[in-house]
Amino acid sequence: MTEHQLISDRYRRLRLQLLVTTFVGYALYYFCRKNISLVLPTLGKELHYSNTQLGLLGSLLYITYGAGKFVNGVLGDHLNPRRLMALGLLLSAISCALFGASHSLLLFSICWALNGWFQSMGFPPCARILSNYFSVSERGFIWSIWNISHQVGAVGILLLAGFLTEHYGWRSAFFGPALLCAIGSVGLLFWLRDVPASEGLPPVAQWRNDPELDRDGSPLTSEPESIRQVLFGRVLRNREVWLVSLMNLFVYIVRSGAFDWAPKYLVERKGSSLSRAGYTTALFEVAGMLGALLIGVLSDKLYDGRRALGICC
Repeated sequence: MTEHQLISDRYRRLRLQLLVTTFVGYALYYFCRKNISLVLPTLGKELHYSNTQLGLLGSLLYITYGAGKFVNGVLGDHLNPRRLMALGLLLSAISCALFGASHSLLLFSICWALNGWFQSMGFPPCARILSNYFSVSERGFIWSIWNISHQVGAVGILLLAGFLTEHYGWRSAFFGPALLCAIGSVGLLFWLRDVPASEGLPPVAQWRNDPELDRDGSPLTSEPESIRQVLFGRVLRNREVWLVSLMNLFVYIVRSGAFDWAPKYLVERKGSSLSRAGYTTALFEVAGMLGALLIGVLSDKLYDGRRALGICC
């Protein structure tokens, strides 16, 4: 077998391994983030919390998650993605378990705010790995496949948390997912890998004969950039980044609002059981999976890699 064949074989096996591992790993992150939406009706009833107090918990997570995603996103370009993602999942599992063991709004708030920061350690490693193992011409489809990981995780935890809460109490909806995520963090350490260079492989664009181009159409430089160069040159002064961020903000308002509060609304206003409320809310995520896959294919094949057209649609 020639050297090129050995490299190709190694690349193909690693690409599949890393796509599956990051997919499962990020889905598990949602097990320790979205379990609270099924617990809100019971939590509010048993501990006599108002919707405002319950909303505080969700808001704290999103605030620390947003801040942490910015910081960990910058650091994630320079840290080992295997260790960062595994550590984040383990710490999130611990904070989730501590939430389940807490008895006051203050402790709930502290645990859930910390969980938001740890949750922010999940996406940057995935972005680093997938961007280094899949080239621009195929990223629309690959990212659409990976993107449904959070929807798979959301559907899974809706069903699991509803079952656990109804049969074993609301605290079990935190202990059970925490155990699964702690085990999953060990799996991430075993199966994740760093960038191709760390595996003795050439850049993916070179392997695929698919040169990476900068925004102006010129070839990307292979020289590493400092955190300052990336932060100020490619992020803070990049109006496209700000525009996409603004658009994503409005998408998240709708998505998170519907997901987080739909179970409580269905239980309290429509007389639904927790399990049924979980099934109903899960349909929202199932529809999202189909849309994500479709737009990924269209952005690669129909829009020739111009993702902005897909976003506008």
